[in-house]
Amino acid sequence: MLSRTGNVYLGLANLSSHCGLEWLVERYGERRLVFGTGAPLRDPAEAVTRLLWAELDDAAVAAIGAGTLLELLPVGAA
Repeated sequence: MLSRTGNVYLGLANLSSHCGLEWLVERYGERRLVFGTGAPLRDPAEAVTRLLWAELDDAAVAAIGAGTLLELLPVGAA
């Protein structure tokens, strides 16, 4: 689906593969990924650690951590 269309985004709450985050960024770009922890069903530390320890540059981590979601939200959303 990510390959066929540009308006699909992947939430990362349940991503738990070795180097999967790096693979997704390399293949589809960080702007297609939305950070999520899965809390309260999952330990949020898992997702935070995966993002912070990923072999990605700071710009990619920032985009995944908040940038993509902020671009998707309407301006002035309350």
